[in-house]
Amino acid sequence: MEFNEVAVTRKSIRKYAARPVAKEDIEAMLRCAMEAPSWKNSQTARYHVITSSTMLQAMKQEGLAPFNAENTKDAPVLIVTSFVKDVAGFDKDGTPSNELGNLWGAYDLGLHNEDLLLKARDLGLDTLVMGIRDAKAIQRLLNIPETEIIVSVISVGYKAMDPEKPKRKKLDDIRNVLRNIKKTTPVFQSEEERFCASLNDSDSGCCCAGSGCFSGSCSGCCY
Repeated sequence: MEFNEVAVTRKSIRKYAARPVAKEDIEAMLRCAMEAPSWKNSQTARYHVITSSTMLQAMKQEGLAPFNAENTKDAPVLIVTSFVKDVAGFDKDGTPSNELGNLWGAYDLGLHNEDLLLKARDLGLDTLVMGIRDAKAIQRLLNIPETEIIVSVISVGYKAMDPEKPKRKKLDDIRNVLRNIKKTTPVFQSEEERFCASLNDSDSGCCCAGSGCFSGSCSGCCY
């Protein structure tokens, strides 16, 4: 398919045909997911693939909400998506790089998952992303380590129904084009800072606003 067709025709499917998915197709989806960008190339996304009938039944009974279990009762593949915590969004010493912390791991996983979903559609497969699940039950069933945070479960298969795709918002609803940036008035702690800032606003090329122009530390760049 052309990329635009893949993106436009992808939609959530809640009824599947009892038809197996080829191992090669599952691997192709995962390889495509691996091409997504991640925080400092940390690649913390993890995928736990379930295809055996016994484990599928256990997952649907214990790991999913009843309505999701019903929606995916004939889906031949479930993929539990998770990420290694405290890596993406963190410095080497383990401190968060900014206020988002582990949200960066979830963000990266979302990028990987989108690639996976689009590759599935490209292969003629359909998917459903499920966020209402029992993470503790899934962790126990699949023996997922404590170092990973479970995010979603994705069903994969061939659709047995073709619902209309929900309407998307208009472009103007999500787009914010900044044409004029209102300049704020800075608050200066000293006359020295005010003087340097005035030179920065001019064509003088002053490079040391607030760094001690009058102390001689700027090597004459303001003069």
